[in-house]
Amino acid sequence: MTHAWLAITHLDDEGYQKLVAERKEKESRSLAGQD
Repeated sequence: MTHAWLAITHLDDEGYQKLVAERKEKESRSLAGQD
């Protein structure tokens, strides 16, 4: 018997934009650290 956990999060547009901005900031920091 298999079992799957699904995490469903409901985001409004403001929350989504905030997550996108945070992710871009983390990416730019990690790329800057590679030089």
